[in-house]
Amino acid sequence: MPFPVWISGLLGSITDIPGKILNWKKTKLEIDKLKRESSLVTRATLEDIKRYDPKTRRLVRKAQNDHRSDEMSLLWHRRRHRVIVPIIGLIVIALALLALTLLAVRYF
Repeated sequence: MPFPVWISGLLGSITDIPGKILNWKKTKLEIDKLKRESSLVTRATLEDIKRYDPKTRRLVRKAQNDHRSDEMSLLWHRRRHRVIVPIIGLIVIALALLALTLLAVRYF
């Protein structure tokens, strides 16, 4: 690189320094301003979202209804087990008694 071009490049960089410092200061001020403003922002809660978003409201309502129907099906299964388990127990006892009587008849 020729000597005068090198000097003009150096001088151009030196004259550009105040502009870079000014841009840096503006950027720093904008970052500080954003930090101050971001501290004022609060996170939205689910209640806020339900209040303003109809799609979320529908989804939450549907999930609650599904949960209720799941509870009802669990209750139904529990009721059914309350009937089925004793019946199975009686069948097992009856089979055991039948086996004992067959053994008794065979050996006596």
